[in-house]
Amino acid sequence: MQCHFDRDCWRGSPGRQLLETGYLAGERNIAGEQRGFGRVSADLWPVLEDSRGRPYSISHRYPDTGWGACNVRMIPFLQPGPNGAISTGRLEMMREGLQECEARIFIEEALLDREKKAKLGDGLVDRCWSLLDRRVEALCHASGRMGTLVFLGSGRKDRSRELFELAGEVAARLER
Repeated sequence: MQCHFDRDCWRGSPGRQLLETGYLAGERNIAGEQRGFGRVSADLWPVLEDSRGRPYSISHRYPDTGWGACNVRMIPFLQPGPNGAISTGRLEMMREGLQECEARIFIEEALLDREKKAKLGDGLVDRCWSLLDRRVEALCHASGRMGTLVFLGSGRKDRSRELFELAGEVAARLER
């Protein structure tokens, strides 16, 4: 197992950043060989000024401390607003992806518990496994520019709707 560090997300296109670093980050980690994603920047944007008035970030403030190794120069999930930090598209995509992770985890826990699985019945169990398999297959193709385009046109919204509907059916059968 390993931790997933999106160290180079700042190099990609805005669309890739929204999809891969936002929406897919959570599910890639729970469905893959990773256990968590880290070193992502929430609010480390350039707010300091050097002696010439040029903005720089905290990673430049302490060049000899190894802050650069933490890659805080990446595009943050929050942006400065008039009264404090404001959300970005990347954060909202991450929020949406994490909500889907919660639904996935709920379904998987029911499928992996013998008593809960028995309450679901074979038909619902089969539909749940089928959807989870299709979601993993779609994740495998969602890398790079072409992968992003393929993923976006691969029925993502239908799979999301089906995920939440199945989570609702599982909850109803488990009387939760």
